[in-house]
Amino acid sequence: KTHAAIEVLRAAESGAYLAPLRLLALEVHERLGDLGVPASLVTGEERIVNPLARHVSSTVEMVDLKREVDVAVVDETQMLQDEQRGWAWTLAIAGVRAKRIIMCGSQDGLAAAERLAARLGAGVTVRRFERKNPLTVVDSVALTALRPGDAVVAFSRNAVVELQGKIRQSGHSTAA
Repeated sequence: KTHAAIEVLRAAESGAYLAPLRLLALEVHERLGDLGVPASLVTGEERIVNPLARHVSSTVEMVDLKREVDVAVVDETQMLQDEQRGWAWTLAIAGVRAKRIIMCGSQDGLAAAERLAARLGAGVTVRRFERKNPLTVVDSVALTALRPGDAVVAFSRNAVVELQGKIRQSGHSTAA
């Protein structure tokens, strides 16, 4: 679903990609660049502003509510239901100045997205995608069992700092 949305974004004159995580915003920023689309990157931690860019990839909390774009892609919209960060998705979807908004998310977030669209007086077209790879939940892994290249995801700065310290204590190098 995100791949299809990025293709629409790439073809637009201007656009915004709004990600739940800094690393995902960075990945899409790099992908747009690889596709020949100049883009800026804006997260809470960094700003890479390309003066020629008409596209931006950012974390959802960093959405620019003043700039008009042709297409905005809001990823992981099931986060509308999240008690701690749901406000950011609500603000992005309701406030982004886009001619077209593409909301990517899981089936369990569809009802929340449809309710928000109805409150905004906007229509919704639902497009379902078949999962290409199976999604499996694995048992938790001890931090001491991490291997080089593994990623650990946390959803608050405090949790990131805490996990980074524990991972370093177990003898691994880290980047956050």
